[in-house]
Amino acid sequence: MKITPFYPIRANTQNYKNLPYTGKSYYSTPNQLDIVSFQSNNQNSLTKTDSYCAEYFSAPIKKLEDKRAFDQWAREKFYEISDLNLYYSNFAPDNIDRICRLDDWKEHLKKRLLQKNPSLSLIILDSITSPLKPNNHEQPPILNTIIFNNVVKHLEDNENLSSANNVQKTFKKLYEATLRHYIITNDTTVGKKDTCWITIPSKRTNPQEFKDNLTKLKILSNHGWCTKSTHTETYLKDYDCSIYLKNGIPKLIILSQDNNIKKIQCGIDNNIISYKYAETIDEFIKNNKLNLGRSDEKLLTEAINRKKDFLELKEILKDDITNNNQINIFNKVGISANKNQNGEIIISHYSQPNTGFTFKDLGIDENKLLKNVVEIKGNGDFIHSNLTIANELRKIGKDANFMYSKIRSLNNLEYIGGLANFLQANNLKILPKLSNVGEKLAISSNIELPLFKNLNKLYF
Repeated sequence: MKITPFYPIRANTQNYKNLPYTGKSYYSTPNQLDIVSFQSNNQNSLTKTDSYCAEYFSAPIKKLEDKRAFDQWAREKFYEISDLNLYYSNFAPDNIDRICRLDDWKEHLKKRLLQKNPSLSLIILDSITSPLKPNNHEQPPILNTIIFNNVVKHLEDNENLSSANNVQKTFKKLYEATLRHYIITNDTTVGKKDTCWITIPSKRTNPQEFKDNLTKLKILSNHGWCTKSTHTETYLKDYDCSIYLKNGIPKLIILSQDNNIKKIQCGIDNNIISYKYAETIDEFIKNNKLNLGRSDEKLLTEAINRKKDFLELKEILKDDITNNNQINIFNKVGISANKNQNGEIIISHYSQPNTGFTFKDLGIDENKLLKNVVEIKGNGDFIHSNLTIANELRKIGKDANFMYSKIRSLNNLEYIGGLANFLQANNLKILPKLSNVGEKLAISSNIELPLFKNLNKLYF
């Protein structure tokens, strides 16, 4: 059995409770920790939150007959999913922050909310833990009890958020946006979203506030950036980090030293500057008199030109998008497409229309675009795709790359001619008909392969 090395982790990491920001603790004082308990007027009946929790976690029907029995079931479920051993990353450097932060959430919920409202505690913990997979770098948000209390109160006051799927989906997103707003403005109001640049000075620039700025950078970093956890200190020692947020979401980061830009990153680190933010970046560089290196200057020029290509292509496809004319859309973006005698679509290959923008950016629903596509003759590249369902697809002739994709269902995919990559395809649970792969199959261990026989080709 794996033993959680909790105490060594806490001894060797920063204690966020001791990191002040603008003269105030990131944590509230004890008298601010009371949580509204979402209690029903009738203590024998389930609350709205209880009912949602029961549906979401498929609670046993017998537990729904008595409020006390349901609360006990919810507490037991809470302890089941709060086992820290379930959330270790395969990337060892991630675990110091991941386990320490997660333990903060677990202990706070246990002490302040679990007895009063087990179902809400369970939903919140699931919202925090569900993105944490062994094969990704995701981190729980840093716990701030003032922001936590305000978000819980906000959910209570807006009853529409405590129904259907909204509590689990909304809590973490709303909490992180509110925490970012607080770090930027020192305002704890829930629901405000900032669109702005914010620069976090390096240790070289401001050594006195380095510890505070490390936490600030972790909070304001996008989930796809290594400044979120593993390389925060490495970068902030030497580089000023300028982050652009749009509607509360971090969109890009610029690392600079002595007014010289060392790195520009939009989303994942793929050496591409998004056309969406090319002008925003250009304006920021000019206003702050920063110097671009030759490589980044080329990337920025490409991004500005890419915006022109995007607008032209969107105009060309306007009528085809409205009418969902799949054949025309494929052909106009350089993917040869035709129909066979059964009316099924066969395409030459598949990828996004440009390295710098996606079908979604053009307003195209990829689920509709690939409807009735049964074969991809060449490579199928879905790494930046928003496709979730392709149940008609049976064959990919060459390499198939579903890494980081959003795909959920490939129920009829039987054949991949080359290398097949399903690593970190976290929404996919089963490939029920895949039986033939020409080269290696790289796949996450949580994806079932009931028909795949050749274990020599399989690796995780």
